[in-house]
Order: sequence, then C-alpha cells, then structure tokens
Amino acid sequence: MIRTLVFFPFSHLFFYPTLVKKESIKDLVRKQYKVRFLVLISTAILMGILQWTISPKLLSMYSLLQIPVPFITQISSMVTTSVILVCGIFAVYFLVKEPNFTKINQELKRYKSGEMVKVKSLIDVKKELIFLAPAIFLVGWVNLTIILPVYNLINTF
Repeated sequence: MIRTLVFFPFSHLFFYPTLVKKESIKDLVRKQYKVRFLVLISTAILMGILQWTISPKLLSMYSLLQIPVPFITQISSMVTTSVILVCGIFAVYFLVKEPNFTKINQELKRYKSGEMVKVKSLIDVKKELIFLAPAIFLVGWVNLTIILPVYNLINTF
C-alpha cells in the first residue's frame, strides 16, 4: 500500500480498494463526495488564476502589436467565468449534501458485521471519471485561449 502511494500518489482519489469492511463503506462514500468537491474547486481556482493573470497580458500584447485578437480569446473571460460558476455551484453542492445511503444500506443488509464487501457492487466508481471532465476541459481551454494565441503571436514575427 505504501509503495502504491509513493508511485501513484493520486491513485486513491478515484480508484478504490476492491474489498472494504462493511462498516467502512459509508466513510468511503463520504470521501468520494470530498474528492468531487476538491476536483471541482481546484479546477475553478486554476481556471480563475489563468484567466485573470495571463489573459489580460495576452490581450495587451495583441493591442500593443496592433494585431486583431482571435475570437476565442475575446470570449474566453465569459466562458471561463461561466465554468467557474458551474464548478463552484457543484462543489458547494457536494460539500453540503449528505450522501444518500438508502441503496447502500439495502445492499449492506446481506452482509454480516465485519465482513468484507466488494466496493464495485455498492459504488459506481465510473461516475468519478465524470468529475474529471472539468479538468480535461481546463487543459483544452488553456490550449485554445492561452497557448495557441501566444504561439500565433510568436509566429507572426
């Protein structure tokens, strides 16, 4: 376990152990909600930092060089602000909302106290990948609104 954490420090954020004691399932679900919160908040913070520190400098470079600003760069602040708001709303939702344990409690009735339970039978781990979508969007958005315009500016001269 320690070796896994050293080589893959983020592997436990999305990939859960195969078997867990019956009593630990609810804690695992609560951690799942915290991870969703952290992914969404970190994505929103990163997008905000990139948008409000790099983009103004990029726009001033375009105006200084008297080159027309690409359309995607012009609308980047509106799109980024919208994504930040959506990420923030969902993050607060996952921070405040208590998980629904009705389905899990019904499944856990089949197991005895202290018995090991398959996590995949109780928790849909694939849903966790959905919460990586804002981070994946961030990578694409940074490429479109910051890296490509800088590359175009460099190739202009």
